[in-house]
Amino acid sequence: MNKATNRLINTVWCLIFTLDENSKTITIEQHTKDHLPAYRDEKQLPQFCLIEDENRIVRKVGIRNKYKPFDMLTEDKCDAIFEVINPQHVFSYNLITEKKEII
Repeated sequence: MNKATNRLINTVWCLIFTLDENSKTITIEQHTKDHLPAYRDEKQLPQFCLIEDENRIVRKVGIRNKYKPFDMLTEDKCDAIFEVINPQHVFSYNLITEKKEII
């Protein structure tokens, strides 16, 4: 499992995912603000941005490999963009692994 973070004000969102670099696809396992290790490890992890459609369905994920504080990550600043294999509403990924703890 891979992890990346996205800070919004004082909240660190964590994206936990499986990546297939050959096909440029990503499977989102969890998107949560409650993954406490992400707060501690934020500076060592890549950053992400979710690219949603008009219905807030996540279609792509952008990844920036190097942490840059105070720089809102947008699609044009990403090092790579991956198509999402399991597109869902942006806030539904919390429910996928609600009972499973990911470290």
